[in-house]
Amino acid sequence: MAEMTDSALLRRSRRWATCVAVVLVALGGLFVAAGVDASQYDSAVGGGLVLGVVTVAFSTGTLVWSLRRLPAVEERARVGRSARREEMTQGATFDRLAGWRVLPPVVPATDRDRIRNRLRAAAVEAVAGSAACDYETARRQVRRGDWTADAVAGAFLGGCPPPRRVVWAARVSQSVAFAVGARATLAAIDRQTDEERT
Repeated sequence: MAEMTDSALLRRSRRWATCVAVVLVALGGLFVAAGVDASQYDSAVGGGLVLGVVTVAFSTGTLVWSLRRLPAVEERARVGRSARREEMTQGATFDRLAGWRVLPPVVPATDRDRIRNRLRAAAVEAVAGSAACDYETARRQVRRGDWTADAVAGAFLGGCPPPRRVVWAARVSQSVAFAVGARATLAAIDRQTDEERT
C-alpha cells in the first residue's frame, strides 16, 4: 500500500465522515417516518417521497459543504523561479525543503533530522548576520543554545535542557514535542532576522 500524505488522509477521513453522516441522516429519517401516523397524509407514498427528497437534499448539501472545505491542490513552484536575495527571509526555503506549506502539528519521524539540520543552518545564518560574527562563532552559539532568549528554541537546536512544558509534551508524544520546538525555532529565527534588518 502506498504511503499517504497528510492531505490525502484528511480528504479520505472527511469523505468517510460525510458518508457516515448521510447514513445517519437517512436512518434518522426512517425512524421519524416510522413514528409518524401515515393517516395524516393522503398516502404513505407521498410522505415517504417528501422524506426522501429532504434526506437527499440535506445529504447533498452536507457532501458539497464538506468537499468545498477540503484544501485546494497547490501547484508546485517552478524550479527556475526564485525571489530576489534582499526579499528572502531566513528559513524561506524551509517549507519547500520540508514539503509543507505550513508545519503540521505532527511531524513524521523520517523528516525530523532533515528539518532540524535545516533549521540549525538557518539559525546559524541568522545569528551570523545579526550578531556580525563569523559562522563558526554562530555555530557554537547555536550548539550551546544561547543564540536566542527563547528556551524552547535554544534547547531544540542546542545542548541545553528543554523547559518543563516541552519535557511533558515529549512524554505524551515525541512528534508533538518536535513540532513545538520547530515552531519556536522558526519564530526565534524570524526575530533574529528582524533584528538584523533594524
